[in-house]
Amino acid sequence: MNELERLNRIIPVRILRTGEDGKDSRGAVLETLGMITGSGVITGAEMEPAWKIETEKRGKPYFADHSDTAFSVSDCAGLTAVCFDRTRVGIDLQEHRRGRRDTEERLLSRCLSIAARAFHADENSYVKAASASDPGEAVRRFFCIWSAKEAYVKYTGSGIDDYFSKFSVLPDACESVRCGGETGAFPGREEKTGRGGLSLEETGSASFHALGKWFFCAELYSAEMNLRFSLCICAEKEKPVAYRFG
Repeated sequence: MNELERLNRIIPVRILRTGEDGKDSRGAVLETLGMITGSGVITGAEMEPAWKIETEKRGKPYFADHSDTAFSVSDCAGLTAVCFDRTRVGIDLQEHRRGRRDTEERLLSRCLSIAARAFHADENSYVKAASASDPGEAVRRFFCIWSAKEAYVKYTGSGIDDYFSKFSVLPDACESVRCGGETGAFPGREEKTGRGGLSLEETGSASFHALGKWFFCAELYSAEMNLRFSLCICAEKEKPVAYRFG
């Protein structure tokens, strides 16, 4: 069986270390593809002759000769997140970081300021609504929305432009459901923590529909880095999300 057939039923996500500049993200895409296809851990150079990567006009990458396999990539805090699907897909990984001299109050203030400038009015209201009673929840809402908006523009290939504040990624209806993960997405590697020792814990996740697309959003925590991340995927159809870390 063609191992890529698994993309008909799951969206595999791999998060690995690539360094602060994310310069190996292209290789991470091809290496991860090798894992999914059962080729094992091989280099990007070994995969690239058959899986040439090109970019659309606005910079969205795609496989030139494989229109039935799509991917998206995001770099953040020395990590790279990669996901695959049968049709267009977008992924974004955002860190919840405070500077060494920063405080929770200053972080919240920055989030509110950015939301006021860059978010749709409904999204801005959603973040502000929690700011007085639960500042931590307001920050989580901010990063969830930001990563969802980034995932959406990566899905469309439009990138961040003047339209960014004109659309809302809040759910079309009051829906918020648990989206279960699945192991075994990478043949022979059912463990979630892999090469490189990267360990992340999912502390919460939800899926919903907005803008005619399906979104999966999760909060991840790295004890070794003492960082929280928001991860969001924008896809055409709802599917279980299967993680691999490392």
